Amino acid sequence: MAIERERQALRMTYPGRGQAPPQTARPAGRPILAVSMEQFFQSVNRSFTGNREALPQVELAILALLALAVLLQLARVARGLLARRSRFHQLLASRGVAADDVRFAAALASRAGVEPLALVTHLDAFERATAAALADGQPAAEAAAPRIRRLRHALGYDRLPAHTPLLSTRELAPGTALDVGAQPGTIVEVDEVGLTVEVREPPTAPAGQQVALSLAHAREARYALGCRLAASHPQPGGGWHLRFEHDEHPARQQQREYVRVPLDGPLALRPAASWQPGLAALATEVQARLVDLSGGGALATCRTALPVGALVLASFAVGGAAFDGLRTVVLACQPQGDGHHRLHLEFTGRMVAERERLVAALTQVELHAQAEAAGLAPP
Repeated sequence: MAIERERQALRMTYPGRGQAPPQTARPAGRPILAVSMEQFFQSVNRSFTGNREALPQVELAILALLALAVLLQLARVARGLLARRSRFHQLLASRGVAADDVRFAAALASRAGVEPLALVTHLDAFERATAAALADGQPAAEAAAPRIRRLRHALGYDRLPAHTPLLSTRELAPGTALDVGAQPGTIVEVDEVGLTVEVREPPTAPAGQQVALSLAHAREARYALGCRLAASHPQPGGGWHLRFEHDEHPARQQQREYVRVPLDGPLALRPAASWQPGLAALATEVQARLVDLSGGGALATCRTALPVGALVLASFAVGGAAFDGLRTVVLACQPQGDGHHRLHLEFTGRMVAERERLVAALTQVELHAQAEAAGLAPP
């Protein structure tokens, strides 16, 4: 009986035998797919309608997070500026610089477009800024000269170590021997305006003419100088005093020449002393990359700007030979625009044995490269 009642119920629901269940009503002429797509888009629209109501709150939250990130970044920059300004004042105070000269140094840095701390810790920045302040035509050049001299003395830039490259003749000291043309001379006075050289014979050039001078520096390099003769005075006891204007770009001439070998490899540089002129910014080991190498020095790239004149200890490898702690001076540090700096390095000091070993290692590298290029077996 129960089975029969179920059959009757089925026949009432589906009167035609084998007939499919009735379809949902749809407008005439519209295909099933179009109706399904319309329902889908309506469902999506209802979902986004709900989300749009919460969107302004989400946007506000994102903007608040971005504003917070910008404020944090600005705070870090401000803290860095304050820290560098504090170190600038502390350094000058520790060297006995008067408050008026501290303000003068800050103004020099501002006009030169460098940070005050860089001015007093990087010799090249100091020389560029002070040369601009003393240039012909500057209205305050005469008043600036004694202040710059006091700063130079306080920072130790008037008594630089022998390894330091000569960036300006204003760095020379009395007693330095040089050649004026073909005759020897000795510097007797140096100030920010010029230098006075004592010679035996009167000058062969008239006042106002540029004279060629030369001097040996750091035992391994000579400098060719072009200084304009400002005046000449005979001395009561014999000899002459020649007054020259400064040369702001001495031409360095290497006495030793070595073949440079292209070499890509790591180079570690660490300070050779706790403090020296121009080295205050370098306190830890710096990682660089070799570009080429010779028995006299190296060319490298580095993300850290090293002070010109800094004495560092260089460690690297050439083939299977390791070299550790070679005394090296930074001759130049040039920004490349990609966040890196190009370093010109020179090995200094008495390193005869290490230099010979380095030249031998570089010779092997060069011979291997030549053999490989020729398709021959390495020597």
